[in-house]
Amino acid sequence: MEYADGPSVHSAVPIEAAVPRVWELVTDIRLPARFSPELRRVAWLDGANGPVVGAR
Repeated sequence: MEYADGPSVHSAVPIEAAVPRVWELVTDIRLPARFSPELRRVAWLDGANGPVVGAR
């Protein structure tokens, strides 16, 4: 038995918001730090300015 053959879970969450607003939230790497007592700071590496191909 391979891992891919094992049990899995799928879920869906309907979101009543415009796609640009959802994209803004999903790609905001600073958002989790606002709600986490452990995560304090995040930053894009290599001068990246947002979620672009190859950004780290």
